[in-house]
Amino acid sequence: MQLLTDPKKLSETFENLILNCEKIIFATAWATDKHSVFNTLIEQAHKIEMAIVGLHFYQTSPKFIESFMDNEKVFFKKTVSGVFHPKVFIFKFKNSYKIILGSANFTSGAFHSNDEISILLEMDENEDTFIELMQKLFEYSENNEKITSEYLELYKEKYKVQKMMNSSLQDSKHKKQVKALKYCLPPESSLNMSWKEFKQEVENDLYDGFNQRLELLDQVKVLLNIDKFENLTKDERKLIAGMKNNLPYNSGWFGSLEGAGFMKNVINVHASQITKALDVIPSDGNILKRHFNQYIKLFNIACSGQEKSPQIATYTRFLAVIRPDFFVPVNKKNETRIRKSLSLKSKINIDNYWDILQEIHKKDWYKIEISKDSADHDLWSKRAAMIDAIYYNHED
Repeated sequence: MQLLTDPKKLSETFENLILNCEKIIFATAWATDKHSVFNTLIEQAHKIEMAIVGLHFYQTSPKFIESFMDNEKVFFKKTVSGVFHPKVFIFKFKNSYKIILGSANFTSGAFHSNDEISILLEMDENEDTFIELMQKLFEYSENNEKITSEYLELYKEKYKVQKMMNSSLQDSKHKKQVKALKYCLPPESSLNMSWKEFKQEVENDLYDGFNQRLELLDQVKVLLNIDKFENLTKDERKLIAGMKNNLPYNSGWFGSLEGAGFMKNVINVHASQITKALDVIPSDGNILKRHFNQYIKLFNIACSGQEKSPQIATYTRFLAVIRPDFFVPVNKKNETRIRKSLSLKSKINIDNYWDILQEIHKKDWYKIEISKDSADHDLWSKRAAMIDAIYYNHED
């Protein structure tokens, strides 16, 4: 076993192993291109037997993706339930395998400047540990999506934004550049997207919440099919309301109401009134303005006598999770960007929300009909709520 703590030593070891081995297998959270190890890997790319590279937080460089996106032995992880975070590099030699494990990703930071600790091990292919390690890597290589040229272009934009946001520069000029970049991504200029563009943008969620959002909406549907809101457990009601609870779902997507303290009392003490409000919204089919108006009226009754009144985020949180095919959640994390996409000067509020919703429903990606036997049907059935995945900005 050899300890690798110096970037130069780490880089030299990687290059030596790549040049002299027979096969290369690796999994890394991120990979970049501006270092000599990348150049060596490109030259020896024919040795790659399997590689899995993460794309979380837009840390993997577009050039690395572009260099290997057509390589059938290289897989890219777009989304998982958590963060794809392994760093394991296996090099096959004639009679053994040499393996680097540790903190280092395949990045210029690891090979040039970071404080990393890795170890170089040697194993036989019949060792239990080696067999278990390979099994895990094969698991990583399953269920990965192909990188398309369209996805890569969108990724490049968000990579550029993330790079600027991660920069250590703090002067006012740089802050202006960051702000400008954050608002220059393609979909923010207009909601006039095709279904294909909409799907790509939602899946390319900057905060990697795509799967979690779908899971949350599915669970809300399951709960409300089982019983009325008022008859659900406290945790289940909190989940639907976007509050912290003990269930294994991220309730914060589509507008967290954790900050609206008065709502905790409402969903517990006045749950029956909330049920009445939710019941006026048809569970399927078309929704009319009179349904919406009656919902607002009953919701206000449920919240009467509280220290504060409900705002647009409160109303639309419930609407979006019970009818994600129809209602768009509007909250402080997405309102500015949604408004910008529609070229609206005034803020979105409960008085203009219905009219704005009708404009959104006129867009091509919304009007399209997708059959139940299509792989896209699940997302299509939640398309209005999933706008949040495109326009959500944690810093707003």
